Amino acid sequence: TMASVPYEHILACIPGSGVDLNISQPFYGSCSCTGDSCGQTLTCNCMNRGCAYDTNGFIKTKYFGNTAPPIIECSSYCMCTNDCLNRTTQKPCCTVLEIRQTKEKGFGVFTTSNLPCGMYICEYVGEIIRTSAAEERLRNSDTCYIIKYREHTSNGTILTTCIDASHYGNIARFINHSCKPNITILPVRSSSIVPRLCCFTNEHVLKDNELCFSYFGTSETDVPLGMKPCLCKSQNCVG
Repeated sequence: TMASVPYEHILACIPGSGVDLNISQPFYGSCSCTGDSCGQTLTCNCMNRGCAYDTNGFIKTKYFGNTAPPIIECSSYCMCTNDCLNRTTQKPCCTVLEIRQTKEKGFGVFTTSNLPCGMYICEYVGEIIRTSAAEERLRNSDTCYIIKYREHTSNGTILTTCIDASHYGNIARFINHSCKPNITILPVRSSSIVPRLCCFTNEHVLKDNELCFSYFGTSETDVPLGMKPCLCKSQNCVG
C-alpha cells in the first residue's frame, strides 16, 4: 500500500454496481444445535460436513493446500450462538493489529503480539464487483486495492470473487504483498454462496512483524507482476 487513499470503514462487504447479494436461501443445510454445542452431537449437519478449525479455533493446516475442501461455517439460519467454534471468522477481527508507516511501501499492518499459526486475523472487505468492473477500475487507477480470487471447482469451472477496497474497507486494505507471505487468504462461506475472503496466519508470527499476503495467489504465475516492482526483500522475491 504505497499511499493513503481516503475510504469509508465498513465491517462487511457491500455490493457494487450491478451486483445482487440478496440470496434468500443458503446453498447448504443449517443446524438446530443450541448454545455453542455444535459438534457435541452426531446430528449436527454443519459439523458433519467437516469443521475447518481445531479445538483452539485455529484453522487446520490442510486448508492451506491447493486441494483443500471448502470452508463452510454455521450460518444465520443455524440455531447456535456466535461462540460456536464453527463461526470463527464471524467473530471480531484480531485486536493486536496496528497500521504503521514502512520505509518503502507506504503503510502496512503489523502485529503488537506474537501470533500462532492458523489464527484468524481479519476479513478483506470492500465492494464486491463484477470481473469486468474490476478490470476497468484497474485500467483507470494508479492505486490497487482489488483482490481477484479464483476458485477451481471439482467439475472444472472457475468461481471468481472480486473485492475492491479502494473506497470502502477495513484494516486489511493496508496489508502489503510479500513473496514469502505469513498470512493466507482463504474463501469462507456461511450464509451465502458468495465467499468471504478471510486472512489466516500460515506460520508463527513474532511481535512487531509486518503481516503480508501474496498478491499473486498460491502460485507466482497466477497473476502477472505488472509494472510496479516488488519491495518485499524476501529470499525468493520475484522482483
